[in-house]
Amino acid sequence: SQVQVQQAVEAWAKAWSDKHLSSYFGAYSSRFTPGKGVAHADWKAERTARIAGRQFIRVAVSNVTFEKKSPNITVRLTQTYESDSLLSSNRKRLEFALEDGRWRIVRETVIGQTP
Repeated sequence: SQVQVQQAVEAWAKAWSDKHLSSYFGAYSSRFTPGKGVAHADWKAERTARIAGRQFIRVAVSNVTFEKKSPNITVRLTQTYESDSLLSSNRKRLEFALEDGRWRIVRETVIGQTP
């Protein structure tokens, strides 16, 4: 449901902000495929290094919309990311699938930068 997916989005952003890697990766499906032909293990290693290497991270989401594309739900949002080395804001599309009673990210796409 939309409420559960909203909670999943918030938990993903919080896990990322808290640098809690097991919860962050737990937000993603085992079927998640990174873009540009990157292997899942390589993506995970790169994300681990990037997240663990920051002094602080703050991820906020806004302008969240939901679209049911049965059986999945597509979420579009604005993601504001801040760390000790970067401040950015992007529009993202996250596709969620229900797996073992939890909504997990199966696809993640940056659809544009926001000014």
